[in-house]
Amino acid sequence: MSDFLARNSVLIGALVAIGVCNIAIGIMVPVVPPTLELQGLSARLIGLNTAMGQTGVLLAGLALPRLALHFTSKSMVLFAMVLMVVTFLLFAVSDPLCSWYGIRFLTGIGIAIMFTISETWITIEAGDHRRARVMGIYTSMLTVTFGVGPFLVSWTGVTTALPWLIGAGLMLLGLPLVARLKIVEQAKSDRPSSFLSVLKRAPVIYAAIVMTTLFEAVMLSFYTLYLSKNGFALETANQILGFGIIACLAFFYPVAQLADRWSRNKTALVCAALAVVGCLAVPLALGSFAIWPVTLLLRVGAFGLYIVALALIGDTFKGNDLVAAAALVAIGWGVGGIIGPPLAGLLIDNFGMAVLPFVLAACYVLALLAMALQRGKIVPDERRLASQTASGQ
Repeated sequence: MSDFLARNSVLIGALVAIGVCNIAIGIMVPVVPPTLELQGLSARLIGLNTAMGQTGVLLAGLALPRLALHFTSKSMVLFAMVLMVVTFLLFAVSDPLCSWYGIRFLTGIGIAIMFTISETWITIEAGDHRRARVMGIYTSMLTVTFGVGPFLVSWTGVTTALPWLIGAGLMLLGLPLVARLKIVEQAKSDRPSSFLSVLKRAPVIYAAIVMTTLFEAVMLSFYTLYLSKNGFALETANQILGFGIIACLAFFYPVAQLADRWSRNKTALVCAALAVVGCLAVPLALGSFAIWPVTLLLRVGAFGLYIVALALIGDTFKGNDLVAAAALVAIGWGVGGIIGPPLAGLLIDNFGMAVLPFVLAACYVLALLAMALQRGKIVPDERRLASQTASGQ
């Protein structure tokens, strides 16, 4: 056991540090909107606060490849964590009407740096033979830890400084973990990696990631409303969505294991097809128990593809290119969160709520079409590592 911990110290430390920070982010998300509403702000202004956070994520993501030329990855992560601690303390003591927009922007910067750089550590430390499985564990950990935040808020309430202090305290716990990590810095070139060159090398990987970000933003915004418009009580609709989010965790590791042992490309195709089938089955499952497993099916397919895409980023990019590639993932989530719900809302306004399953399915139809342009592959030439077959891992 001690040998295992020594060999995987960076991987475990990065996962734990991200986990505690993700709990803090899970605290922030359900606290900000009701607090701003209590201050009398409109839905538009509350949405603007969220957009400020996404703007911070986008700008930090764009700047990261250049920052990586001048600072070590460890120093950037420590800076990001300190910045997030400071912003949470500012949330606790400042006036929501006057300063929360700027604070949310700074928090977005910290989140983007923390997650982008930490994901590169995890990708590198995973190694080629088990990368998909590690990314499956990572994705599961993010889902679980993010869900802890709202649970804590249900205990603390939203009208005191307590949730912010808990969030800041959790991130402070992560600081010594990161400070102790022995990070082997990747070789750096004298110029930042180009986002355009990264996209040219792996366009379908990023098509899959962007489609997943759109899917998630749209589903979280409208799925329970869709179910409630089709005969389900709102409480039941929330339970169905919650079941889909939680239960799919049990499938992340098996899907990732399939990608490691069988084929990244074929696993990606199967997952995208499952997502499409699941989405199109939703209207047929309305009014019956089948809606529960159908909701699970479509989310397993959707995030199975995402896990494979993350593993392929580690297979494809190294050094400064890996930083740019990871930053593009953060940018993709920012873009998906900004454009997905308004676009889906426009389609729903024009064609009715019944269009939602087809909007969700379209995300993965587009991913399948992108793979079809590469002869059914998410990357043109999949690397079949001999160690995978030899070790059986």
